[in-house]
Amino acid sequence: MHFLKTEKAKKNKKSFHIITKLQLFAILVLFFIANPVFALTPQEIDQKIKETNDQLLQIKSDKKTLGNQLAEFDNQIYQAQLQIDSTQGSINETSSLIEQTGQQITKAESDIRMQEDIMDEYLRTMYIEGQVSTIELIAKSKNFSEFVDRSEYLGSVQENVQETANKILLLKDSLNQKKNDLETEKAKSEQLKMSQTLQRQAIEGQRGIKDSLLQETKGSETNFQNILTGLYDQRAAISVKNKEVVSVSGSGGGGGGYPYSGSDPNGIDPWGMYYRQCTSYAAWKSSTSGPVPGEIISDWGHGHTANGGDWGALASSHGYTVNYAPTVGSIMSFPYGPGLPYGHVAIVTAVVSDENVSVSEYNWSNPLGYGTRSNVNPKNYGAVFIH
Repeated sequence: MHFLKTEKAKKNKKSFHIITKLQLFAILVLFFIANPVFALTPQEIDQKIKETNDQLLQIKSDKKTLGNQLAEFDNQIYQAQLQIDSTQGSINETSSLIEQTGQQITKAESDIRMQEDIMDEYLRTMYIEGQVSTIELIAKSKNFSEFVDRSEYLGSVQENVQETANKILLLKDSLNQKKNDLETEKAKSEQLKMSQTLQRQAIEGQRGIKDSLLQETKGSETNFQNILTGLYDQRAAISVKNKEVVSVSGSGGGGGGYPYSGSDPNGIDPWGMYYRQCTSYAAWKSSTSGPVPGEIISDWGHGHTANGGDWGALASSHGYTVNYAPTVGSIMSFPYGPGLPYGHVAIVTAVVSDENVSVSEYNWSNPLGYGTRSNVNPKNYGAVFIH
């Protein structure tokens, strides 16, 4: 038991340390966001977005684990309650049998008293008969046969009364033993119920601890979502500074016809990409009206490692044209770099010149959501175009 308590303490302490580190990280990021003097560079913003996304993934994993543990505790509590209810049913049944046995004992005692009254009457008769001599008894009888019958009757009554009384006494003893056994069984059942109730209370206590951790985790998730929103706002501000015109479709969610806007970001789309990421949007768009068929992009998504920065090389290896000349409908691939730890992909929607394009995309200025940019200069990013 001491070992189990120690292990639980270690786990709780570990969870506390994780939450504390996450909270410290959140405070530092919020500090930089809220203080222009310490404004982040574009590269630092993208790095912080990567780190914050990684933290959010860990938090969501922890939240899922805690949710599963809570569900298991709920099942254990349900099973424990079923056992308690079953034991209570046994207690109720035993109590009913004890009551019935008590009634049977009361009846047996009444029968014994009745037999005692019969025996008393018999003894009085025997006493009276005992005062009469055999000669007088014969004289009172009409004949010898009547004398014999009278004697046999008195003897038979004595035997029957004695036999009945003995049977009732044995029945009473048996009923008393049965009642004692039932009371012992009831006491054991009540002790079992107490043990089961304590077990359920212990499970509920553990569930309460996990639920508290889950609420803290949800709070941390909200904080990091707010941080992520702030970082995306800063990235959008940099796009504006580069004279790009940014438009987003609400906070996260749909836009551009993308059919998976409400899907879990941790889930995998038909092309092996994470839902609501830039790669998932580009894969969907290209598979419906773009240069690269969906089945080819599905090959890129194996292992879910085909980040936006990989698409240029992957397309080239499959024989598709990759160059620096934008065309409407082409896929714009932003390479890896200090400012783009995953790279990025977008769909070209308009071309003014090689240095001025418009794009539609996911997860650039709008966290896990749709947005558009115009007046984008590909040379600022070293982007290539897939045709």
